[in-house]
Amino acid sequence: MAVPSRGALRESYEVRIAVECDAARLAAERSAPEPELVGPADLARRSVARAEAPDPEGFWELDREFHPYLAGLSGNARLRAVVEDAVDLAWILRRRDSPAAEAAVGCARQHLGVHEAVATGDPARAEAAMREHLTQVQDLVLAAFTAPL
Repeated sequence: MAVPSRGALRESYEVRIAVECDAARLAAERSAPEPELVGPADLARRSVARAEAPDPEGFWELDREFHPYLAGLSGNARLRAVVEDAVDLAWILRRRDSPAAEAAVGCARQHLGVHEAVATGDPARAEAAMREHLTQVQDLVLAAFTAPL
């Protein structure tokens, strides 16, 4: 049985930050600018509603849909698959190693900012919004980590 690891959590979020920031930038460059890209806008709004409910399981489900969907707007299927794998790994480690980490409403609301930056075609803003979002989530998850006895 694998032992909970702060290092594994940190590394999983470092991977997410590396690939998802670039994916957000590419999505903003390559997708047609539309204020209401229906898929990510809907997922972002629903994730906020679930976090506010609070419905952490519902939030995590939508979070796991939002990030790969957004990466898919880059037009790069391999990048989308890498993002999906990175999100799944971080989610699995988070549930195992940091189960007390709450689905923060502020983090959920950041999905709206990431979506808006992508939808308006602003690559630098999309990359920065994704970096801020994932860094905040990483900090939240690592702060809730409790070393095994």
